[in-house]
Amino acid sequence: MRLHTPANRYPATSPTLRRRDCCSRSGWSLLRSCGLQFALRVGLLSALLVSLAAGLGMAQGPPKAPPSGLLLDGSPYDYLQLPDKDGVPFEVHIEALDKPPAVGAQTLVYVLFPEVDTPRRMLKWEKRDDYIYRNWPTLLMEEAKDLIRQNETTKAYSNLLYLKTNFPETPGLDEAFKEFLYLDIIQMAKEKRYAESLSSLEQLFRRDPEYRSASGPAQSAMLAALISRMTDNLYEEKRYPAMRVFLYRIQNEYVGNRSAAAKLPDVAAAVTRQLDILLEDAKKGVEQARTLLAGKQFQAARLEARKAQGIWPEVPGVGELLQEIADTERVIHVGVSQPVRQLDPVSINDWGARRVGRLTLRTLLRFVGQGADGGEYMSPLGAVEWDEDARLLSFLLRRNDSPLEGRASTPLEISQRLLDLANPAASAYYPQWARLLQSVSIENADKLVAQIRFQHVHPRALLKRLVTPRAESLSESEALDGLYVIEKDSGDELLLQANPDYAGAGERLRILETVYPTASDAYVALKRGEIDLCDRLFPADAARLHQEPSSASQVMLGRYDLPTLHMLVPNDRSPHMQRKTFRRAIEYGLNRQVVLEQNLLGGRELPGCRVLSGPFPIEVPNNVGLGYAYDDRIMPREWEPKLAIMLAQLAERELAQLAKARNETVPERTTLVLAHPATEVARIASGAFAEQLSAIGIKVVTKELPPGVYNDPERDYDLLYAEISMSEPLVDARAVFGENGVAPFSGPYIDLALRRLDEAPNWDHARRRLNDLHRIVASDIAVIPLYQVMEHFAYHRSLQGITQRRLNLYDEVDNWRLRPLEVATVSSP
Repeated sequence: MRLHTPANRYPATSPTLRRRDCCSRSGWSLLRSCGLQFALRVGLLSALLVSLAAGLGMAQGPPKAPPSGLLLDGSPYDYLQLPDKDGVPFEVHIEALDKPPAVGAQTLVYVLFPEVDTPRRMLKWEKRDDYIYRNWPTLLMEEAKDLIRQNETTKAYSNLLYLKTNFPETPGLDEAFKEFLYLDIIQMAKEKRYAESLSSLEQLFRRDPEYRSASGPAQSAMLAALISRMTDNLYEEKRYPAMRVFLYRIQNEYVGNRSAAAKLPDVAAAVTRQLDILLEDAKKGVEQARTLLAGKQFQAARLEARKAQGIWPEVPGVGELLQEIADTERVIHVGVSQPVRQLDPVSINDWGARRVGRLTLRTLLRFVGQGADGGEYMSPLGAVEWDEDARLLSFLLRRNDSPLEGRASTPLEISQRLLDLANPAASAYYPQWARLLQSVSIENADKLVAQIRFQHVHPRALLKRLVTPRAESLSESEALDGLYVIEKDSGDELLLQANPDYAGAGERLRILETVYPTASDAYVALKRGEIDLCDRLFPADAARLHQEPSSASQVMLGRYDLPTLHMLVPNDRSPHMQRKTFRRAIEYGLNRQVVLEQNLLGGRELPGCRVLSGPFPIEVPNNVGLGYAYDDRIMPREWEPKLAIMLAQLAERELAQLAKARNETVPERTTLVLAHPATEVARIASGAFAEQLSAIGIKVVTKELPPGVYNDPERDYDLLYAEISMSEPLVDARAVFGENGVAPFSGPYIDLALRRLDEAPNWDHARRRLNDLHRIVASDIAVIPLYQVMEHFAYHRSLQGITQRRLNLYDEVDNWRLRPLEVATVSSP
């Protein structure tokens, strides 16, 4: 038998008892206690209990009442009921015994209640009606039954679960569990928690299919009612795939199971009724779509047919109808979250300009992937070769037009373009190229050679420039020399058609871009079947789709090879932003990790997303070599709000001292303005950062730029949220920090680092100088680096020929085809 010490049992335990407990703590387990005063009469065993009870009645004052509240709130004990000297039943709590006391045997017990000076006593149990003993499991069971009768099912469950775990052999436990489940099912259904109610009901049915409570309907009727209620809710919410999956599960588990089906006739009827409703709605949708197609309302017909397919994938005729609509309309519907204001296939911060510019404009050289040493490039004009020893860049031009690369160019045209890029008086002037070019010569009808003035690590990276002058507006289709031209631009919709100058233009599908308020809205439209392709997902949607199996889904996930770098760009016109100390305070005041993981990724993981310490991309999965400019030795600054407050105050003192020295007015720190583009990521992140900075006393308000605009030409802000995409940091570094860059907040050290980078003769020097630039930017806080986000797109399974990894959305668009027949085969799970 175990003996227990009652330390920390009842709050009312006396100091005397506690002191004695401390002396006997070793070897005893801790349980609840009060006292019981027994008079030990070893020689008179037959009259022992009467004497002990009489001794209890002789305690000073009336005995205290037993502790109240739920039993599990305290510690285990066993219950004794004994008669006192007057024969009145008297309640005693003792330390829980391993087994009931044997009749006639002596048992050493530890008295917990009432409180006595000597709690350890010998007990001899006799078989008498006025001697009552109930052990701890029995007490818990009785309390659980009382709670169940009072509809306190949550409290009762704690008792039952405790008994199931620790005393599974307790008599009546299984029946109590069933009654508990039954009443809890009814209670959850009344609270409209139908999914939880159904789960508990199925648990009860698996435990005992024959169980029937006297206080409610049969399990079969309850199960049918819950199934109908849940499917009705899914139907009203138009969650047809979820409704189908649910019904098929019920059908497989109960209707298709002979032993279960015999006990649940109401369930079979409910499932059949709901499935018939879905099939009938899908048939009506197909007929409605045919009517719309006959009226040449292609988009409406397509949406109605997709809706019917979503309701019932195997509905007769839906695949053929969708194929007919696709062949007649010949349009790929793309959902975007930003309108296109300009065309620029090499823009580092304008997502829309880069997406459509890549499709409509050609560049002398095009980045096609990351190699072991910098980027790899191809030219739509032919082959471009670099002779490092002779410092010659040779263009071997093709003579004939290409179906995919467009019109052939002559050496005279390209040589003039190379000279214009080096001419300060020309609108196409490119200083980096001008500094490098020495001369251009035409060798024959197919070849021209550019002589480079001095050794350069990668001169081809400098020629991501347009073949022809830039189009001034989207409507000037005659200036577009890419695979597609713009047919119509209404602001909210952009229609692109194949360029008639390219062979096979009549076979290519048109592209209709529709602008949605947010990337999440475009994704929802894709799931509803309204569009075929979503160009850019919100990171949390991408992370969720990345973790979901794609075998039965109509929506597929794709990934862009280049990540987006997010940073805050200080405005050098702002007095406070001019102070390095204040910029450092801003950086320490931002909890970038939380914003990335919670606000943007929704608590999920997405490979390649990481907080940054500098302005360059880091290595991402399956893209080796991308992070050659990033210095991993420089760690991101941690969130230090107290340090941020101290630095902000120090910056205020610096400004005051500087103003005093110049006899100027001390600039007051008004509310800072954080400008951001109208993208969902920038909007959410900017709001979170404004709250974080305001919490440490740096008041910040956000200012959203117009859709499709990524910088304020008036620079009416203190900080600008920028989203940068770098394919070649070797040359893109100047596009960020150069004179006309995204972040022109530079100083002599950054200017010197850029000049030294331009002069890098080999990759070893280039990497070291990029690492130096990383260190200088991190030290000077020319920008406040935030994080890197891997960009993803999503597409409907019916869009065939699209690969799941790409640099730009419209790469290989010539291979895209709509094949709805191939996706109309999603069967029951």
